[in-house]
Amino acid sequence: RPELRRRSRSRDGLGGAEMTFYDPKICDRVIKLEYHGVIYSKKNSKRIITNSRTGKPQIISNDNAKAQEMSMTWAFREQAVNKGWFFDEDPKEYEGRFFGIAVEIYQQNRRRRDLDNQLTAILDGLVAAHALPDDSNKFVREIRVFDRGIDKKDPRAIIHIGEVSYE
Repeated sequence: RPELRRRSRSRDGLGGAEMTFYDPKICDRVIKLEYHGVIYSKKNSKRIITNSRTGKPQIISNDNAKAQEMSMTWAFREQAVNKGWFFDEDPKEYEGRFFGIAVEIYQQNRRRRDLDNQLTAILDGLVAAHALPDDSNKFVREIRVFDRGIDKKDPRAIIHIGEVSYE
């Protein structure tokens, strides 16, 4: 039976995980963005209603998820602009630039959540805020997600974005 090892907490605050884009040899700059609040998964926040005109069922987004997406977008946009990290509308201008992303998520309670769905909401917020040109693999080459446990008083997401060069 293999021995289980506990990773020690590293100086970069990422729990001892090796983050290649934190290496100054391949990364010029890393910025840190934060969103304070519960991260709702857009995929799991849908409701089924009956269309009053046609009588047919319809799937719509939850109002909480929409409000949180707008709040996250504005928080990311404000922080990115203040740090001089802002991308214009056209992603084609940024071809050949690559990014690495590390996300630390602090949950509000022990309720089961899918980290990948929360990550999708965060990436959509980053793109809408123009903190990333696009979230496709054309630009984003490395993503790490860390569930940091529970913080009832301050659920949040801390996002580290670095521009990387692969040779």
